[in-house]
Amino acid sequence: MATYHLGVVNRVTDFNNKPDVKSTLRQFVHHNASSFPGFSGAPLFLPNGHVVAINNSAREYKAERFSYGIRIDCLWELLVFHELDKLVPVGRNREEVLVDRYFMRDLAAERLRRARTLTLEAWDLFAQGEQVTDVIEGGKLTLGGVLKFSRQKQALEKCEEAIRLASYYSAPYLARLRIHLNRFDVLYWLELLYRMTPFWDRPGGSPPDFDPVAAHDSLLADVQKYRELAPSEAEGVVASVDAELLFIKWTSKGDDPRQLQIYTELDKTLTRLLEFPNLSAEDRAKALSHRHMVQERLVR
Repeated sequence: MATYHLGVVNRVTDFNNKPDVKSTLRQFVHHNASSFPGFSGAPLFLPNGHVVAINNSAREYKAERFSYGIRIDCLWELLVFHELDKLVPVGRNREEVLVDRYFMRDLAAERLRRARTLTLEAWDLFAQGEQVTDVIEGGKLTLGGVLKFSRQKQALEKCEEAIRLASYYSAPYLARLRIHLNRFDVLYWLELLYRMTPFWDRPGGSPPDFDPVAAHDSLLADVQKYRELAPSEAEGVVASVDAELLFIKWTSKGDDPRQLQIYTELDKTLTRLLEFPNLSAEDRAKALSHRHMVQERLVR
């Protein structure tokens, strides 16, 4: 008995993730229908029953899966390449089917592959830093904290290079965002503990310089770019919630006028987040808890 999974098309790009190309080249379909091993080759239908793509692959992040398909007219290219179009009719003239491009060097594809490798290396460096548990002691970074920051710096450099190579690729923006979320929060605590330490016990050198507004704006810039490139992926909304909650914590001792506005927007964002069909159970539980806290603050 056949089964099916519902989803929506996120975006349609070429095979280098570039959306701003001719429509004939936009054959890589990003969607959020469930996809698991063995689903490759399954048809993707529109509500009217038309097959528009073939399920191709998926990737996983934080228990969420992001799925991809190949537009159906790529089958025509395969048929023409193997000269099977004499047996199976294709949907356009043989001369119009793009086959020659696969024999040419694709510099954009090479840049994208390099960007993907750099992003994976960035995540690996970030994970190495996350193994450090004792980061701050006596208002200064421990040796472990210095190592953690060093790994994060290297990871951020790889994200920057990946973005320079493929600015239309969403993954390095998410990696940079997650690294900065962690890094900025450590800087916040470092400065706070430094200020709380009696001056005669403070470590030498200049005090940590942490600007919560600048950090918040930096985080939101990456959130906006990631959500622009991957609008139907829940992780972009999760990251925006995390950024806003950190800003609230950073400014909880002050009188920042943006807090009420942030709480109001957070309530709307969390409600939208809970509507995502591919939201992981962990993120759903966090979103419900955060929304309860936000709504309590709004009624005070």
